[in-house]
Amino acid sequence: MPDDALEKFLEEQRNKPKATPDPAFEEKERKLYVRQLAERDALQKQHREETARVGASKQLEQRHDQEIAKLTEKFEKQREVFYRDNTPQKTAAVQDPTFIADKVAALPLYKEMQSINAKDGPFTEAEKKRIDVLNKILDAEADLRKTLVALDARQKKETEDLVQKQRREPSPTFGQQYADLEKRHDKERDRYIREHANARRIADDLKQREKIDALTMDDGPKRSR
Repeated sequence: MPDDALEKFLEEQRNKPKATPDPAFEEKERKLYVRQLAERDALQKQHREETARVGASKQLEQRHDQEIAKLTEKFEKQREVFYRDNTPQKTAAVQDPTFIADKVAALPLYKEMQSINAKDGPFTEAEKKRIDVLNKILDAEADLRKTLVALDARQKKETEDLVQKQRREPSPTFGQQYADLEKRHDKERDRYIREHANARRIADDLKQREKIDALTMDDGPKRSR
């Protein structure tokens, strides 16, 4: 999209009128957040009790993380249904101003995916692995995708540097060096994804609590100055 067209689009989004608060809608929303927060607190209490009973372990921590992630995913689907069923019809949704820029940054990866899928014959193991990596990046949420796109570019540069070094100075350990670099890249990428998921759960928890506090304060008695 040309720069002037992009600026015009963003200006139109900024100038759209904001919706007037609906007390009935906000009450339904508050109840949804209260119910979800209570369910999350109950699960976290269950986790604490289980840890105290059987002792902490890596396996137990991983299972608890998976259960929290599954619960968070369920909450997200509940909220999608809630907003779809309760939000009045509006004009086109406002897009994040960084949306188009993020898509442009990820464009080379979309093209790479298209190129791999267009080939004749079965995929090689390397192609299968690359498709899996591309799916992790392109299917990620916008903020995480931006990080993973930048990470992928740096990792590609490291791989290219290793290949170029091998061409200049052939080494019998190149295969092992390449395999070790791939493993390090996989661990690094998975760590970013895991940390983002953990941060998302914490942020979601705080958001629910803040939303409940705000709505509860709105429902309280008004104080005169």
